[in-house]
Amino acid sequence: MALGFVDGDGYLDVAFANEFSLNQVCLGDGSGSFAPCSEITADQLLRSSSVSLGDLDGDGNLDATFANRVGDRNRVCLGDGNGGFPFCADVSAHTDSTQGVELGLVDGDDVLDAVFANVDENLVCLGDGRGGFASCEQVSDDMFATIWLALGELGSNLFADGFESGDTSAWSTAVP
Repeated sequence: MALGFVDGDGYLDVAFANEFSLNQVCLGDGSGSFAPCSEITADQLLRSSSVSLGDLDGDGNLDATFANRVGDRNRVCLGDGNGGFPFCADVSAHTDSTQGVELGLVDGDDVLDAVFANVDENLVCLGDGRGGFASCEQVSDDMFATIWLALGELGSNLFADGFESGDTSAWSTAVP
């Protein structure tokens, strides 16, 4: 799940990635309750494992990026500022059973980018500023089966950290 101000009322909202049902957004009412909840996209049933919120198209509204598992393509859904996500599109052709997604400023151009934790290859997808991603590249040749991901900045370098499936060791790498 991811928290953010989705509908512009100043109350925190929550987006859910659901593996066995449709992804949802629940709008906060300011008293600790989240209602109503609605489907983020009804165009297909995805096996989503993670969601990250951020303004991908520069319109001031939060958009949702989903990591999808078992051959489903990762998706981005553009927010309308009223709690809805009327347009969704595939991020890339990579369908490597994605476990996680994080948004951040990877290449220094003030446009959000995405890092995906995949079973076969971890990807960095550079944002195009219009709600999509211009290109996706593998983070490193020596990382695979990543099940957890976080982005962070140390000084002027951006790092991705994660844990690999079946292993108790962590990896950390500078994001190109």
